[in-house]
Amino acid sequence: MILLGRVYDGLMVDLQAVSQKLVRRSEDILTRLTGSSGEQAREALRRANGSVKLAVLLLHGCDVKEAADVLDRAGGQLRAALATIGQPGPDPTDLSELTDVEAPKM
Repeated sequence: MILLGRVYDGLMVDLQAVSQKLVRRSEDILTRLTGSSGEQAREALRRANGSVKLAVLLLHGCDVKEAADVLDRAGGQLRAALATIGQPGPDPTDLSELTDVEAPKM
């Protein structure tokens, strides 16, 4: 899914918000990826017809046509589309921060 461009920063971004549950999930994904408010995420999703990838680009300042063009030129890959508009992707996660549990000794 990552190589297909359907997952970005560990989140499924290739989904269409067609149910209330998916709308809420999409809003949560957008707020996490962009730092936007819930209201901004809802508006971006509305303008993007429920497309999370398109909404991410809208929240980074693109208009709908520009966002669709950039995403199309990037082959649907959100990371490449963000790089095209000059937005850096997420930093690699430092796994040492995720857990304080030691690995089992063999």
